[in-house]
Parts: sequence; C-alpha cells; structure tokens
Amino acid sequence: MKHIVELKRLFSKHLNWHGSRITFLALFIISIMQTRTVNLSKIANGFATKGTRIGKIRRVEDFFRKFKMDYDEIAKLLSSFIENINKWVLIMDRTNWKIGEININILYIAVAYKSVSIPIMWSLLEKKDENGEVYTKKGNSNTDERKKIVNRFIKIFGIERIEVLTANREFIGKEWFKYLKDNKIRFCIRIKQDTPISHKGKDYIQVKTLFQNLKLNEYINVGIVNMNGVEVCLTGGKIKNDYLIIVTDIELGDGEALSIYAKRWEIETMFKAFKSKGFNLEDTHLTKKDRIEKLLALMAIAFVWSYIAGEYYNEIEPIKLKKKQI
Repeated sequence: MKHIVELKRLFSKHLNWHGSRITFLALFIISIMQTRTVNLSKIANGFATKGTRIGKIRRVEDFFRKFKMDYDEIAKLLSSFIENINKWVLIMDRTNWKIGEININILYIAVAYKSVSIPIMWSLLEKKDENGEVYTKKGNSNTDERKKIVNRFIKIFGIERIEVLTANREFIGKEWFKYLKDNKIRFCIRIKQDTPISHKGKDYIQVKTLFQNLKLNEYINVGIVNMNGVEVCLTGGKIKNDYLIIVTDIELGDGEALSIYAKRWEIETMFKAFKSKGFNLEDTHLTKKDRIEKLLALMAIAFVWSYIAGEYYNEIEPIKLKKKQI
C-alpha cells in the first residue's frame, strides 16, 4: 500500500484525472511490475484491492474501452523523471511484433538517460489499402511519420530541449535530413555502407570505400561530404562483417560522433524490458489502436518507475552482483 500511495501522490501532480482513475493507474502499475506480463486478466487479478476477480477484470476492461487518454499529458509525466538534464539526447527507433496476421509496429522517441532510455512518445504505424481501410503496416517508417512525431515533441517541449537526435540506418533519406537541418535539429545517425556520396571531386561513390582499408575497429573522421545534396560530417570505421558509419550536421572531435551514437543502444535496453526480458509485451491480445496505445503508456510508466525505484533502493542498499564463473 505504501507504493500505491506514493504513486497516487506522484500521478496527482501531473495528471488531471479523477481520483478513481489515479487509483486505478497506481494499482495497474504495481500489478504489472509484480506479474511481469501485459496479460490484462493476470494484471487485474494482481490488484491489491478487495473484490471479485471478475469485478477487477471488468474494471480493467472498462478503462481500456472507455477512458480517453491525453498522451501529451503522459509525455510530460514521463519527462518528469528526467533529472538535472536541460538538453536531451533523443533516440528514435522502431519495434514491432505480430498478433496472428496483425502487425504491431511502433515508432518511438525516447531520451537517453543513465544507460537506459525514457520513452516519451510513440506512434503506431498505419496505412490505407486500396479501399481506404486503415490497417497497421509492417516495415520501416517514412519521413512523414518521423516528422509528425518530432513536431509533436517540439510542440510540447520546445526545440531547445533537443541536444541531438540519434537513430540507426532506417532513419535516412534526403527529405528527412533536410527536415532536420532546416529545423536546426542536430543529428547523429548511422547510414548504410552502400550510401552514395560525393567527396573530393568523386561523385556517387559508395561511402564504404572511404573506410575499406582500415583495420578492424579502426575509425577516422572524414570531414564534410555531400550526401544526396545534403552536406554532412562523416566519421566511421570497420567492424566485424560490417562498417559503422555515422553522419552528423556538426563537426566533432575524434570519437565524439561514435560516443553520441552509442547512446542509441540505450533504447534496446528498454525494448528488452518491454518484451521477453520484462513485461512480455507479446502476451497482449489487444489489436485496436487506441487500446494498444493505452497499454504502451501504462507500460512506459511502469518501466520508468521501476527503474527510478531500483535506482533509489540501490543507493540505500547496493545490489550485489553475481560473480562471473570462469
């Protein structure tokens, strides 16, 4: 009950919800952390309240069916956990899974924070068929989808909050890079090894040719190159069976671009916690967009709260790490 009271106090500061909804949210967060699943029946059964199992399940179903959630409000709540950082390293990434033949494909913006990432906002990717029917799509995001979620971030938090945006090889393209530069959004993004560039009078060479003579795990800063009509700074090197090639709109010192890009991996920790290493997102049977978005919001709150709580208790009594067996 102590944790429920703490959560209710926290949520009341940031959410303009009725008291009963605040209580429901606190119960849901505690239960999802304890059950480690997004199966709604199991979560409802874990509610620390009196009442029948059927009554608890109906309460959960009622929330997902009827309650309208303000996701800008949720974004502000999640951002409140980020302490003493005025400018944020944003991570853009996408995750997906399937329920039968239905694709659940989600575009995320998160903030790099202490070796994990704080999810701030997300968007389910959809498209229309030839009959105008909307369905969840599979595959990569497009430029319009990326611009839409970034514009929403800017509307809520302001462009001045963005230190740099980092992303993997999916998030490329002339129009996308032009959008970032036009809006003065600093970026640090990995590109594909066969990306055509112009450099020192040579047009449309594959970018990997600038790094193919390097030794394994050796990196160099190339400087400014032209990529599809957009000038960017290029750095990269050779890794096992591949190349790690980063473009950015700012000139950085040796290793800086790689150090910034490395923060992108923090979102992978979050995805693992959402799926098989934590809340088992694949357990859900929800398929309607509005209900999935609500579940993602509740799961994001639970993830961030569990991390912050773990950090707090670790300061009181440090977690003992298991010794590795040689």
